[in-house]
Amino acid sequence: MLRRDATTHLVKIVDKTHVADLAEVFRSLSLSHQRKLFDMISDTEQKGLLFSELDEDTLMGFVEEMELDDLVEILDHMPTDDVADLIGRLPEDKSAS
Repeated sequence: MLRRDATTHLVKIVDKTHVADLAEVFRSLSLSHQRKLFDMISDTEQKGLLFSELDEDTLMGFVEEMELDDLVEILDHMPTDDVADLIGRLPEDKSAS
């Protein structure tokens, strides 16, 4: 569906899908498709929960491509212990900000 640009249908599916299931889907996607799917999530809290569910490799590959302002907004909606863990793994240019 991502390849066919079926955005309307995907948004409906993403909105109804549990974040743990979305995390599984993310693992099988390229970074560009991860970004497209992530941008379809309208709820910032859901984005934060998704970050909490992603495995380290997927999360770090994705986070390294994000704008700092977008990352900070999502971190504000994550559990504190997950935020601390993520900040400890961020590249220096993002963790120092």
